[in-house]
Parts: sequence; C-alpha cells; structure tokens
Amino acid sequence: MAIRNPRLPLLPGYGSNPLIGKKNFGVRPVFTSIDKVNMLVDKTETVNRVPSLYGRKQAPDLPTWIMYDKHILRFQGFFQQTLQEMRSGAHVLRKVDIFFFLEDGTIKVMEPKTENSGLLQGTMISRQRIRLPHSYDLYYDVLDLNIGREVTFFGKVFKIVNCDNFTRVFLNRLGINVPDPIPWPDAVERTPTTGKPPKHRPFKQFLDFDRQVLRFYGYWDDRDSEFGVIHFLEIHYFLADDTIEIKETMPPNSGVEAGPMFLKRMRLPRNVPSRVEMTGGLKVASYSPADLSIGAVLNVFGRNVVLTDCDTYTKEYYRITYGFDAFTPLPIPTDEDKQRVSTSMADRQLPPWNGYGSYDDSAENCRTVEPKAPHKDFIKFLHKDRVGFDSHILRFAARLINDEPVDKRRYFIIKYFLCDDTIGVFELGERNSGFKGGKFFRRDKMYLPDVEFFVPKEPPSYTDKDMWVGNELVINKHRFRLIAADEYALRYMELNAEQVLQTSLYFLSIHGIVYTKKFVCGLLLISFSLHFFVS
Repeated sequence: MAIRNPRLPLLPGYGSNPLIGKKNFGVRPVFTSIDKVNMLVDKTETVNRVPSLYGRKQAPDLPTWIMYDKHILRFQGFFQQTLQEMRSGAHVLRKVDIFFFLEDGTIKVMEPKTENSGLLQGTMISRQRIRLPHSYDLYYDVLDLNIGREVTFFGKVFKIVNCDNFTRVFLNRLGINVPDPIPWPDAVERTPTTGKPPKHRPFKQFLDFDRQVLRFYGYWDDRDSEFGVIHFLEIHYFLADDTIEIKETMPPNSGVEAGPMFLKRMRLPRNVPSRVEMTGGLKVASYSPADLSIGAVLNVFGRNVVLTDCDTYTKEYYRITYGFDAFTPLPIPTDEDKQRVSTSMADRQLPPWNGYGSYDDSAENCRTVEPKAPHKDFIKFLHKDRVGFDSHILRFAARLINDEPVDKRRYFIIKYFLCDDTIGVFELGERNSGFKGGKFFRRDKMYLPDVEFFVPKEPPSYTDKDMWVGNELVINKHRFRLIAADEYALRYMELNAEQVLQTSLYFLSIHGIVYTKKFVCGLLLISFSLHFFVS
C-alpha cells in the first residue's frame, strides 16, 4: 500500500510508481459499466490514488506488508436497521467495530455480541478490500476513515463515532486531524412524545439488566417461638424483572438439613396482600432496589428479615446509581445477646435434689416428662479424652487419715478423669493386711465437703485445680491426703501450672525423687523414704 501526504501536490516525482518490481501484467476478465456501456476493463490498479508519504528517494525500501504488519486502525460506528415488524419504533441502532489493516488496505466489520439480543451478531463483513461507492477501480483507504464521516459498505451506511488511541496517534502523525468522539444516539428511535410518562417496557429492562443480581446477607430472628433459632439468609434481587429469592445458609455441622429455598423467586410485596387484592387482580406494590440497603428490614410474609451486608458488585451498583458511600456491616446477634423469658426450660426453678441418682439425671427428669439422658460437655470430652499415650488421667498416691492405727498402713490410688471431672478411688491390697483391695469408691463426681446437697442447683465439686500433692480430699466422709503422683500427673501440672491453685515446695521435692519401686498394674509404688517422710 502506498500512502501520500495530502499537503504535497499530486505531481510527477512526488509519488511512487506501482509498476516497479511488478512481473505479472495479465488482464483479468472483469466486466463493468462505463458510461452505460458494458466493457472489458483491466482490474489492475493503474492509478494510485494515495501517493507515498515520503519525498522522492526518501521512501524506505521495506514493503508495506513488513512495515505495517499487525498494524490495525480500529474505529467504532453504527448503522440503523429498519424495523418493519415493530410499531413502537422506526429502526434500531446496531453498533459495529471497523478494522482497517494497514499492511494491505483491507477492511473488516464486526458487531460485538450481546447476550439475549435476538440478532445474528459477529463478523458482518469479512476482511477484504471494499470499493468506493459508484467506482470500479478505487478502494477505501486511510483518508476515507475518520470520526464524523459516513462510509458505505455494500449498501449499508456506517457512521463513525470514535476510534482507539493507536488510530488517533497514527492519523495525527500523517497530518490528519481527528475530531473528538461523538456520543451514541438512542438505541431505538421512538415515536414523538405525547406528554405522557414513559411506558414501562419489561423486555427492554430484561435486555439491559439480564444476569445482574444484587446480593445481600441477612438473618431472621425466630427465637421468640419455641425451639426458634437465628436463620442466616442470602437475599438475591434480580434487576432484570424485579424479583427476589431468599436462600437459607446452614453453618457446618449444625445438624439441621436446610430446605431447598426460604423464598422462591417472585415479586415480594411490601405488605401482605389482602384477599380482596389477591382475588380482584389489583396490582400490589413490591420491593425495588431503592428499598434495599444495609440495615433495611424486609417483610417476607410476616417474617422480618434484616439486611446486614452485601457483596462488592452490589456496593458498586448503589455507589453509581444512588451515590451511596457508607457500607458498614451490621453485627449478627447471638444467643447470648437476647435473654430468654423466665418461663423458658433452662431458667425454670427446679425442685431440690433428693439425693437419689446423679444430679444431672434428676434435673433432666424434672425438665421433661420424657426421660432423656443428661447432657454432658461434649467439647471437653473431645479435648480431654484419651489420645494415644496421652490418657488425660491424673493418678495420685493417697493415705487415709483417721484415728484408726490400722488404716495408716493402707495405700490408695486416686484417679482424676479430665474428660468429665470424675474421681475414682482404688485400694492397693497387701498380703496379711486384712483388706482385700480393689475398688474403694466407684468413678463419680465428688462434691466438696460442708456444702448443701439438697438444693435446686448442683453443688460445687472437685476439679483438676484441687489435685496437687499435699492436698487433702474429703470423699464420702473419708479424708485422703495426696502424697505422690505419677510422671504423667507431674508433667501435666508443670505444663498447666497457671491453672493450679497451689504449688508447694513439697511438690517440687517429690518431683525430684528417683522412684525405685512402682505400683503394680503399671501405677506407682512409693519408696520407703517417702513413706516415713510423709508419716
């Protein structure tokens, strides 16, 4: 392709000869009409309408297909298509992209694809050289394309309204002034206005806002009803048809199977319609995007749904459409924020414990007629249950303290189970002592001495903070003194020293003793020196 400067005169010596280097001078059999007479003419370009940009003997030696390889001028335009089947509009506007390839002067026209447009879009004119209208040997080139011009391609008139930055810079370097972009006209030309408000057109709204959804997060507080909980919801507002759907999100491991949908997609009325409105066919006002915001309360057929937050797209939509800038999320209430009524099952005043069975078992039988197993601290059980060699059981050697001289030689093992705060007492039998040994007290929760047992609330019991060497425990009116501990208990108390109420020098000295004897069954035997020291 040869490019000329429009400021230079079209005289010999200012242009390039297109025949230089050409080897094929064949005549193509092309018939055309010249002065209303059909004649056989040569289609070869004997006339170069666009001389070279450079002066004589200054043009580069490289051909155009190398100099301008992948150099494309991109213009934006539109053409109007007549609508014969629609009474509401005379024609519709269709936007196109016009590509001019500098390497060979070819043109390609494409229409960007639009979702749900109902039109065959894409490549409208394939890449080719296009003749000027009413001409048989002249083609469109760079000088014919600019903002504000109208070009005719195969009978269609295209109006150029804009171009990209590369095109603007390229034309400016050629000395061609490029005007400012022209705004797009209306998509559909309507009939003259009659002073009436514009008619709502659902199909146009569908085309403009299809697949554009506003997403909010909220909750519905149903704790006022029996067995009610807080329902976490996700609200979707469809801009295409002003409908709303609400989904309920369940937290993991909640034990509740969520339903398919909290509210099916529909137009949500602001107020519950009456029977007259439903049967009479009256139009009911529904929620619009202006009614939705963080902190708004939606009346979903009598259920108050509070909006607490929204996603990034929704924030950007309200920032552009309504000018909102504050999007502070609201906190979600928890079970501790709202006090239960005094008549609830948890705060009901229970009768005093009569001493039969465990306290938890008696309390559950008082709360309901149906007998249920008592609820235990399952989370504590998961953390303090046996894991490999970590048994979470504290073992202590103990002596029975009383005035009987025979009981001074008896040895006891006290086990404290961290998983449920229960205590088991076992006696280590010796030959010819008169005591058989074995289980002394079965594993159970041991309560503190000198407390009232027959009360509505459970009395306090021993915890792991009371298990330390040197302490005295009163279990079922028997006083035991902890005189030693096994390696696991000592290690546990070292790692959890801040949780133990008292630590003594005696405990530290016990930890430093090297044990020479151990209890049978893998427990512990106390050395004689320790025995005489304690006694």
